[in-house]
Amino acid sequence: MGGVAVEAFVVAIAVIQLVAFSFLTRYVLTVLARGRASLKAADGFQSREARLISLYGHVEELMDVFENYIEEVRQDVEKERAAMTEMTRQVASFVHADCAAPMAHHTAKDEGFRALSQPLPPVPPVPPHPDSKPARARALMGRGLPLGEVARELGIGTGEVRLIAELDRS
Repeated sequence: MGGVAVEAFVVAIAVIQLVAFSFLTRYVLTVLARGRASLKAADGFQSREARLISLYGHVEELMDVFENYIEEVRQDVEKERAAMTEMTRQVASFVHADCAAPMAHHTAKDEGFRALSQPLPPVPPVPPHPDSKPARARALMGRGLPLGEVARELGIGTGEVRLIAELDRS
């Protein structure tokens, strides 16, 4: 369980780093463009050394931004790591306490599951109602009436009477 949490944490850090790199790259390009624009706008007589000094100032500014951002991310990662460690400890203690507890509180539930896993007793057959059409058909066929006459008497089809007769034979 701890391994999954650590892997998720590592993936989250990698995603944070990718997003941070994207934002910082965009910022670097903006600062460099600003530096180039200021170099182009500079007086034509400005020396090469002055342009380099200006560009170096922009690079130092970028380095400060990078260092501040890296420190903020490092602090955030440490907070998240501490929170993940605490959650892992809590889950481990909960699981350990649950597994170490006596099984007495599980007895009623286990008995219920055992009872449900047993096969059901056979259901006794329900005798047909004496006024039902199949019961009346059986009675008429028992007196020797042909299938067609039983069907007319009961107002049902001969196929249904034939089915009742075949079910009685099997």
